[in-house]
Amino acid sequence: MSDVTRFLIKLIGLTPLIAAAVVLNYCIDPGALFLNQYTNEKLFAHYMLEGKHVVSANFNLAWRWINKYYIDGLESLPDVIFLGSSTCFEVREDCFPEKSFFNISMTGADLEDFVIANHLFKKKNLRPKYFCFGLDSYMFVPGGNFPFWKELAHEYADALKGIGFELDAAGNRRFTNTFVAVWDEWRKYQQLFSPAYLQQALHYLPVRTSLEPVVYPLDDPQDGVYRFRHGSFVRFRDGSYYLESYYLWKEMTLDPIIIGPNKKLNYQKSIDMQTVKKYIGADRVQLFAQLIHALQEEGVTVLFFVPPYSTIENDTILDQVIAFQGMYKALAKEYNVKIIGSLFGPEFGCVAKDFYTPDHLRHSGVKKVFDAFYKTQTID
Repeated sequence: MSDVTRFLIKLIGLTPLIAAAVVLNYCIDPGALFLNQYTNEKLFAHYMLEGKHVVSANFNLAWRWINKYYIDGLESLPDVIFLGSSTCFEVREDCFPEKSFFNISMTGADLEDFVIANHLFKKKNLRPKYFCFGLDSYMFVPGGNFPFWKELAHEYADALKGIGFELDAAGNRRFTNTFVAVWDEWRKYQQLFSPAYLQQALHYLPVRTSLEPVVYPLDDPQDGVYRFRHGSFVRFRDGSYYLESYYLWKEMTLDPIIIGPNKKLNYQKSIDMQTVKKYIGADRVQLFAQLIHALQEEGVTVLFFVPPYSTIENDTILDQVIAFQGMYKALAKEYNVKIIGSLFGPEFGCVAKDFYTPDHLRHSGVKKVFDAFYKTQTID
């Protein structure tokens, strides 16, 4: 039997698996490229636009589509728009006294999410007075980190043009070693065969196949904390989250919270440029700097929120933290941006009960970080 024949036999044997993956990608459709069936996400945004608190019995919702539907329904903006990852979920309106506020943070937020969110607001001709970005060190790793922003990849090319990047005739723009492409019909259908799209489809499978609604409006947010099975969560009308019930559900998987410096590590050490380049991509910094510049040109005040760790666990994380800290402080100085927080929780008097995990603050911890900022600075 020839090699070609053996290859064809193997290919035929894999055909049912490939066909199953294509069908799953099409039917679950995590990026809403084909069916746009985000019923729960539309319902979630509808309740938020009505000014209600919302409880969800399932955490695996498409957060970017919830935010998109919410923005699409807005007629005006609050003073402060806050956007970060899950580390910023419990930043609430009481962190910005005398200012209206909405938190559009989402799981695995990345710099691309920042650019897309800005574009969605611009499409509605809405500009906030303040845009506060919650920064995590992973956002600046060369090449990016999480792929979740690709749920709204079809918005990305226009979003780039909106902050001053020119696309060439083929619809592409090169950032150092990163190639960004317009989301056209051909690339859309490529997703049917994409392993990454399949991974997202499997992630959303329980929500898409549920026979019961998974989101409900609440007048009193406390009603939803234990009303549903563990794993539920509440999103307040200001966009922030209450995650106590969700973390109770995960309690057996959580490590004990350790507070304070790791005595085995040298926090004052210097790192060389090769280490910096390992954790900070020049293309990532360029992208974020361009967004900051574009917002400031439009009169928007940019703020940085840096959520702290309870402790630094090892030298690898410390190297990344040192590189990240040097980068965001340099950006803040260049663009005259105020920084709220830093990477070290004990600086603010945070204790173990102020954290869900070593890098996820409870609201009590968030308040301590903001209170420390307001002791010496103001948000004009």
